[in-house]
Amino acid sequence: MKNFKLILFASINIALAAALNTKIKVTSEEYVLIGSTFHLMSSRPPGVCVIQPGEVCDYIKINPSGSNVDPSNFVPNTINAKWEEE
Repeated sequence: MKNFKLILFASINIALAAALNTKIKVTSEEYVLIGSTFHLMSSRPPGVCVIQPGEVCDYIKINPSGSNVDPSNFVPNTINAKWEEE
């Protein structure tokens, strides 16, 4: 039983490490923050969200008629990841 628990613990750790190192593909409906302006992902070169604790990869616009430089028009969508263009 002790060996089973050890193997189970090791496999969970390996799976968790693999998940944290995986790049997350995103759709083109979100916005990314480049400088101080939010840009529609479909207007940018292809990219991915890379795991990065404390960062926000992409945003969803909650005020369609609002400005793309006003952060109050957006809410974080993918957190603990950072946008990187390929």
